[in-house]
Amino acid sequence: MTFEDFADCLARIRKLIVHPGNVFTWTGWQDAVEALADIDATRAALLLERPEGRRRAVLLFATDGPLHRLALDSGWESQFWQICPQLGEAHEPMVAELAE
Repeated sequence: MTFEDFADCLARIRKLIVHPGNVFTWTGWQDAVEALADIDATRAALLLERPEGRRRAVLLFATDGPLHRLALDSGWESQFWQICPQLGEAHEPMVAELAE
């Protein structure tokens, strides 16, 4: 998985972030506005191949990271995996690559 793949996944997940009724309690984000700002900044940094983008992507996509927490707590985990299926197949190697 490339940096562009992670950036693409972030772009596609935006539509789920704005669903009414999302539960942000365990994400570290106050609301969808804050989540989108974080996601957009991470995506931009990934596309520019900046180290902070890679580090933030590792945190966002961690097994108990904000995106998974939001998906689980808000009831759209299956949609998350449909948008980003490659994360389930090789999550650990990709996270290790991003962390380098």
